[in-house]
Amino acid sequence: MSDADYASVLEDEKKSTSGFCFFFRQNLVCWRSKLQPILATSTYEAELIAMNIAAQEAVWLRNFLAEVKAAITGKALEQLVDDTPEVDIHLASTKLLCDNMGTCHSAMHPVSSKRSKHIDIRYWKIREYQEQRRLTVRHIDGDKNPADMLTKALPKDAFGEYLRLIGMQKVQRKI
Repeated sequence: MSDADYASVLEDEKKSTSGFCFFFRQNLVCWRSKLQPILATSTYEAELIAMNIAAQEAVWLRNFLAEVKAAITGKALEQLVDDTPEVDIHLASTKLLCDNMGTCHSAMHPVSSKRSKHIDIRYWKIREYQEQRRLTVRHIDGDKNPADMLTKALPKDAFGEYLRLIGMQKVQRKI
């Protein structure tokens, strides 16, 4: 899941914040919140940059799982690593969820528009990952996207709901 908060962090810089979280079998295994490296000119672009950062992490995680599988099964790592489109590692496509409909649509449909023609080509790598069946981009409702809590301040109730979605619970200590 990826999310971005457009230009709200540092008043003098106006850079957006990217956030993502990944689950493996319903368990949170990886998350990050970070200021974007460039200045996005719109919410759409900020979300696309966040999705690209999450996609890079997803491919890294896929390769990590291939290494674990090689260590467990004894198969040659070259047969399992997800580095080239020719390699079939028998992993299902990783779902990458985003709460911005425009960004999801653009990532799934390689058509340039007035709205997207200025965006750096490197942020369209996600289309290649989808063609290679490494990733599948899908839309998620904003109130069901836990990556939202990594990009902005939230009301207590919303934050509590996101904590529940990622599987965090209050631990009562007995003294």
